[in-house]
Amino acid sequence: MTAPKDPGHPYAQTSNIVFNFHDQPISTAPFGYEHYISLPPTYNTSPDKSWPMILFLHGAGESQRAKNESYASIRHGVPKIILCYDKYKAGMSTPSIDIPLAPRLRGRNPNKGKSGDADLSSAPVSPE
Repeated sequence: MTAPKDPGHPYAQTSNIVFNFHDQPISTAPFGYEHYISLPPTYNTSPDKSWPMILFLHGAGESQRAKNESYASIRHGVPKIILCYDKYKAGMSTPSIDIPLAPRLRGRNPNKGKSGDADLSSAPVSPE
Protein backbone atom coordinates (compact mmCIF):
# COMPACT_ATOMS: atom_id res chain seq x y z
CA MET A 1 0.00 0.00 0.00
CA THR A 2 1.26 3.48 -0.79
CA ALA A 3 1.65 6.17 1.85
CA PRO A 4 -1.33 8.50 2.28
CA LYS A 5 -1.28 11.65 0.18
CA ASP A 6 -2.96 15.03 0.28
CA PRO A 7 -6.30 14.88 -1.62
CA GLY A 8 -6.01 18.58 -2.48
CA HIS A 9 -9.16 19.60 -0.59
CA PRO A 10 -10.28 19.79 3.08
CA TYR A 11 -13.41 17.64 2.81
CA ALA A 12 -11.81 14.32 3.86
CA GLN A 13 -10.11 15.60 7.00
CA THR A 14 -10.97 13.55 10.09
CA SER A 15 -9.81 13.53 13.70
CA ASN A 16 -11.57 10.49 15.19
CA ILE A 17 -11.23 7.83 12.51
CA VAL A 18 -8.64 7.01 9.85
CA PHE A 19 -9.74 8.21 6.40
CA ASN A 20 -6.68 8.51 4.18
CA PHE A 21 -6.28 9.19 0.47
CA HIS A 22 -3.98 6.82 -1.45
CA ASP A 23 -2.80 6.36 -4.99
CA GLN A 24 -2.36 3.24 -7.08
CA PRO A 25 0.09 4.68 -9.60
CA ILE A 26 0.11 1.74 -12.02
CA SER A 27 -2.93 2.53 -14.15
CA THR A 28 -4.10 3.64 -17.56
CA ALA A 29 -6.47 6.14 -15.90
CA PRO A 30 -5.35 9.80 -16.13
CA PHE A 31 -5.09 10.14 -12.33
CA GLY A 32 -4.27 6.52 -11.50
CA TYR A 33 -6.67 4.75 -9.22
CA GLU A 34 -6.88 7.07 -6.29
CA HIS A 35 -8.89 5.76 -3.36
CA TYR A 36 -9.69 6.33 0.30
CA ILE A 37 -8.93 3.84 3.04
CA SER A 38 -10.65 3.96 6.42
CA LEU A 39 -9.88 1.74 9.36
CA PRO A 40 -12.01 1.05 12.45
CA PRO A 41 -10.92 3.13 15.48
CA THR A 42 -9.57 0.04 17.31
CA TYR A 43 -7.91 -1.55 14.26
CA ASN A 44 -4.33 -1.04 15.48
CA THR A 45 -5.06 -1.97 19.10
CA SER A 46 -6.89 -5.21 18.24
CA PRO A 47 -4.43 -7.10 15.99
CA ASP A 48 -6.07 -10.50 16.59
CA LYS A 49 -9.53 -9.35 15.56
CA SER A 50 -10.81 -10.12 12.07
CA TRP A 51 -12.27 -7.10 10.31
CA PRO A 52 -14.56 -7.14 7.27
CA MET A 53 -13.53 -5.27 4.16
CA ILE A 54 -16.12 -2.95 2.65
CA LEU A 55 -15.51 -1.76 -0.89
CA PHE A 56 -17.58 1.22 -1.99
CA LEU A 57 -17.81 1.64 -5.76
CA HIS A 58 -19.15 5.08 -6.62
CA GLY A 59 -21.16 5.87 -9.72
CA ALA A 60 -19.70 7.34 -12.92
CA GLY A 61 -20.87 10.85 -11.99
CA GLU A 62 -18.61 10.74 -8.96
CA SER A 63 -15.46 9.85 -10.88
CA GLN A 64 -12.51 12.17 -10.59
CA ARG A 65 -12.10 13.91 -13.92
CA ALA A 66 -9.92 16.83 -12.83
CA LYS A 67 -7.00 17.26 -10.46
CA ASN A 68 -8.00 17.36 -6.76
CA GLU A 69 -11.61 16.40 -7.55
CA SER A 70 -11.64 13.24 -5.38
CA TYR A 71 -14.21 14.89 -3.11
CA ALA A 72 -16.86 14.01 -5.71
CA SER A 73 -16.67 10.38 -4.56
CA ILE A 74 -17.09 11.03 -0.82
CA ARG A 75 -20.43 12.91 -0.91
CA HIS A 76 -22.58 9.76 -0.63
CA GLY A 77 -22.65 6.19 0.63
CA VAL A 78 -20.03 4.66 2.92
CA PRO A 79 -17.63 7.66 2.74
CA LYS A 80 -20.42 9.99 3.88
CA ILE A 81 -21.17 7.68 6.81
CA ILE A 82 -17.47 7.62 7.79
CA LEU A 83 -17.21 11.42 7.66
CA CYS A 84 -20.43 11.83 9.65
CA TYR A 85 -19.22 9.27 12.22
CA ASP A 86 -16.11 11.40 12.69
CA LYS A 87 -18.26 14.48 13.28
CA TYR A 88 -20.51 12.55 15.68
CA LYS A 89 -17.45 11.46 17.69
CA ALA A 90 -16.36 15.12 17.75
CA GLY A 91 -19.64 16.05 19.45
CA MET A 92 -22.00 16.94 16.61
CA SER A 93 -25.38 15.52 17.69
CA THR A 94 -26.83 15.40 14.16
CA PRO A 95 -23.79 14.91 11.93
CA SER A 96 -23.86 16.07 8.33
CA ILE A 97 -21.36 17.02 5.65
CA ASP A 98 -21.32 19.85 3.14
CA ILE A 99 -19.27 18.82 0.12
CA PRO A 100 -19.96 20.66 -3.15
CA LEU A 101 -20.64 19.10 -6.50
CA ALA A 102 -17.63 18.84 -8.78
CA PRO A 103 -17.32 21.94 -11.01
CA ARG A 104 -18.34 19.94 -14.09
CA LEU A 105 -21.67 19.11 -12.42
CA ARG A 106 -22.50 22.54 -10.98
CA GLY A 107 -25.53 24.15 -12.54
CA ARG A 108 -27.19 20.80 -13.15
CA ASN A 109 -28.32 18.36 -10.53
CA PRO A 110 -27.43 14.80 -11.58
CA ASN A 111 -30.16 13.52 -9.24
CA LYS A 112 -32.94 15.67 -10.70
CA GLY A 113 -36.04 13.58 -11.27
CA LYS A 114 -34.87 10.87 -8.86
CA SER A 115 -36.14 10.49 -5.30
CA GLY A 116 -37.78 13.88 -4.98
CA ASP A 117 -35.29 15.84 -7.10
CA ALA A 118 -32.98 16.27 -4.13
CA ASP A 119 -29.25 15.95 -3.74
CA LEU A 120 -29.21 14.36 -0.31
CA SER A 121 -25.47 14.51 0.24
CA SER A 122 -25.81 17.17 2.95
CA ALA A 123 -28.76 15.47 4.72
CA PRO A 124 -27.83 14.49 8.29
CA VAL A 125 -26.98 10.89 9.11
CA SER A 126 -28.71 9.37 12.13
CA PRO A 127 -26.31 8.60 15.01
CA GLU A 128 -27.77 5.08 15.09
